Amino acid sequence: MLFFSERTVVSGSEIITAQYWGQIDQWLGTGLILFFVIFGHYLLYSKNMSRIEKNSDIVGMKSALIGFILWLLITIITFLFRITIPYSLNIAGGYIIIISIYFLMRKNLYEISDFE
Repeated sequence: MLFFSERTVVSGSEIITAQYWGQIDQWLGTGLILFFVIFGHYLLYSKNMSRIEKNSDIVGMKSALIGFILWLLITIITFLFRITIPYSLNIAGGYIIIISIYFLMRKNLYEISDFE
């Protein structure tokens, strides 16, 4: 917060004002939760998982990161154009992107494994 803050001095007192970036702050705070849940599951149980379960977790982590970055770009663009996205739509939109990327990547994973 201090890195993006603004310092002003009023009557000898220093006042620090933090920037609030609306939907960008919201998504940065909640967007990576799904990634860390899947990553924690992978770290804790990877020794006891089959190859299919490990691949599913890896696909989940990749799709969570790709979806997070894509939705972050969307929130940055909407913020720059002064388009406000309500909190619930912001979070739901990001997670819908992540879930759709997950299903696309999982479908491609099974199509590739059918040829082997």
